[in-house]
Amino acid sequence: MIKHIALYGGSFDPPHIAHLRLIRRLITLTDIDEVWLMPCGDREDKKLIMSKDQRFNLMKKLFKQSEKVKVI
Repeated sequence: MIKHIALYGGSFDPPHIAHLRLIRRLITLTDIDEVWLMPCGDREDKKLIMSKDQRFNLMKKLFKQSEKVKVI
């Protein structure tokens, strides 16, 4: 069986309501099996508030209850 995966990358620094709304919408779509979130690493073009590890761990905590969301 082929899985249909939505990829969503961003800095998520910090994750805000628009991020969360989009992710929640994606997981309700019947033609998407999983949503993979990809917090970016360090960036030279944008000053980040949190480290890449903090952002990664925060996204994992926010979606730990969702079987359809993976943070990679």
